[in-house]
Amino acid sequence: ASSWSHSYPYKADYNDHFETPQQAYRDILPLLDAIQPSRDKHSIYDPYFCNGRTKELLQGKYFGFSNVVHECRDFYKDIANNQVPAHDTLITNPPYSDHHKEKCIEFCLEQLKAKNRPFFVLMPNYVAAREYYRKQVENEDGKEDVVYLLPSTPYEYDHPEGTGHTVSPFASIWYCGIGRDRVDELLHSMPQLMGDGLKLMTSLQQLRAAEAIPTKKRPNPRQRRKRKDNMQATTTATNDGKEAKTENSTTSVVDTTTVPKAKRKKSRHRDPSTGNRTKKRF
Repeated sequence: ASSWSHSYPYKADYNDHFETPQQAYRDILPLLDAIQPSRDKHSIYDPYFCNGRTKELLQGKYFGFSNVVHECRDFYKDIANNQVPAHDTLITNPPYSDHHKEKCIEFCLEQLKAKNRPFFVLMPNYVAAREYYRKQVENEDGKEDVVYLLPSTPYEYDHPEGTGHTVSPFASIWYCGIGRDRVDELLHSMPQLMGDGLKLMTSLQQLRAAEAIPTKKRPNPRQRRKRKDNMQATTTATNDGKEAKTENSTTSVVDTTTVPKAKRKKSRHRDPSTGNRTKKRF
């Protein structure tokens, strides 16, 4: 396996380097084969580089794609310089920080409409309802060039250094840009080819009806950070309260009968027999 490199010819965010699980590639394999049955002739392009694992998986014996372009290059610079490698299909799991998702989907849809070049992009489910995505994907007739593939079980991602959440904080789905001319055909043939539990949907309405995307608007980064801080503060206060209660409950009660009383200083203005004062203080 390749070791993860920390050096990139572009700005990289540590939290963006989570690898696409092998199961995710398995799920789209029937769609890829429907587009091009011969994997020897099907060239794949993944523009976002992590540590090269994508190429190893897709060219491995299970998938068997002989032509996979996946290099440590600046994707956006290649677009600007018209140096994007030749390919049949783009398959990627783009970085989720900054505006990478928007830039990725913009490029993919432009290629699909101009050159009929399909794409498979793995992104959070909430992207399907985002305004920037809806503006690009919706056509005048209301139909979309994209179908949505929902996995049977949530995908889990691994960082090359073994860090990150045990479970992904969001659900991912495949955004499959195949063009409207292929949608109807694939919808008829895919049920027999897809694995158990996989679902294909063709619209935002279907995703909402199946509760496959969040119905509430996702808080912005500032709101999420504030909510996280409030939760941490509440947890800390609760733990402190439990510790204080535990300490009080475990403190031993002092038996006053065993503690000798401090000797009281004799006063010359007090009657030794009665203890009453013989002279007032004021």
